Amino acid sequence: MQKVRLLILLVVSVLVAACSDDSAGTGSSLLTDADGIVVGCDTFSLHSEMVIAPDFNSAPDSLLLGEADNMFGTIDADILTQLACPIDFRYPEGSEVDSVVLFMNYNSWYGDGKSPFRLSVYQMDLATFDYNTPYPYDLDVTDYCSFEDSTALLYEDKVLTARGYTDSLPISSTAYAPMIRLRMKQEFAERFFACNDFSSQEKFNEQFKGLYITTTFGGSTVLYVTSISMAVYYHFSYNRLGSDTIVRDAKLFYANSEVRQVNRVTYPKANLETLIETEDSVSYVVSPANIFTRLRLPMQKMSESIRDTLGQRRAYVNQAKLEVRVLNQYNGAIADITRDDWAQPAATMMLIKEDAVERFFLNNELPSDTCAILATLTTTSDTIGNMIYSYTFDVAQLLTRQLRQADSDESLYMILMPVSVGTTTMQATSYSTAVTSISSVKPQQTISATAIKSAHSEDNPMELRVTYSGF
Repeated sequence: MQKVRLLILLVVSVLVAACSDDSAGTGSSLLTDADGIVVGCDTFSLHSEMVIAPDFNSAPDSLLLGEADNMFGTIDADILTQLACPIDFRYPEGSEVDSVVLFMNYNSWYGDGKSPFRLSVYQMDLATFDYNTPYPYDLDVTDYCSFEDSTALLYEDKVLTARGYTDSLPISSTAYAPMIRLRMKQEFAERFFACNDFSSQEKFNEQFKGLYITTTFGGSTVLYVTSISMAVYYHFSYNRLGSDTIVRDAKLFYANSEVRQVNRVTYPKANLETLIETEDSVSYVVSPANIFTRLRLPMQKMSESIRDTLGQRRAYVNQAKLEVRVLNQYNGAIADITRDDWAQPAATMMLIKEDAVERFFLNNELPSDTCAILATLTTTSDTIGNMIYSYTFDVAQLLTRQLRQADSDESLYMILMPVSVGTTTMQATSYSTAVTSISSVKPQQTISATAIKSAHSEDNPMELRVTYSGF
């Protein structure tokens, strides 16, 4: 039996390699032998359409803050965040607060780094977040913040630029770690210092519901905020060798993975709807979470075609590659994609079953060949040297599983969306080879717009070529 399986694998491998574009007719049977092994190769047309992305917040790769314009309209981004409770922490007896300072680190920005903008910070005094609840991107801030005078936390709104490194930390003689330092009003410092029930996160949230950070001036810059923390500077005294000694210290409160951050991000939906209605040969995948491209795979047609070729044999999809071509044609001229292009393609794209999108991110799932498949942006060149940009998805395992389901739907709907991927590298011993594995997948939050050739494009439309066998 083992020899038979090896023979089958060998035959299928040879035939897959021999399956060229000239044999792409539907249901083309390549081999029928005495043992009942049949191999076929079909090409199936797909249907594609742009859809406005589901309006829910999950854990993004970064937080956006600011306002800027592009072809889709004006993107406006604010941050609402809780702060993590330092469980069982206590200020030393007799402590008094000196000041409270908010720190925000960012690693990059979208737009004009020299354009000024003004930051404002308010206290969330009406409501806070539930850690496991999905929240819409366009949530109503007035449900969480009253905007009364007591909730405005800064001495004065701070005007700055993304390239201005006044508050930033030097990491070398020529490089800085971009940071923003915001000093809070003294009355807030005293009020926050009094929030000293650190028995649990829930108790702390009852005392302090969170922060609302927004821009109130400037429309040309969006920061990619990577971390937020708030420092309480305080002092206390104690008797040392018969004299009072003053000790000054600080306690940091972090907006980390233990608490909830929600990025309020809005685009004019009318602009997106107009784009969807007018475009056909080109599809866009826009982040943060604005437009996805939905693909419809013709599962019933595929099943019938394969069954016509294989009869009652058990089907195996040996090869199924879906190539998504990135459009790199600007103003009628083909050009290489550069970092300065407004439509900067996503580095990694995920193809995922539409009905699994929300669950996948809420449960922090990882990609699998039968639900969610990753592909990175790759480059090749044509015969005259023009660059070709594309994503290639291996959907063989997914199709094999779908075709074997007795209650399989007529069509399988899948979503193309940009993601950021976290990895972990482990090395068991100093002599072993390091192994890198995927540790997280999050919706891409940085601003990008990937233009792709749709399934209806006259030139290289998206289609699915499937090589299968049965015995």
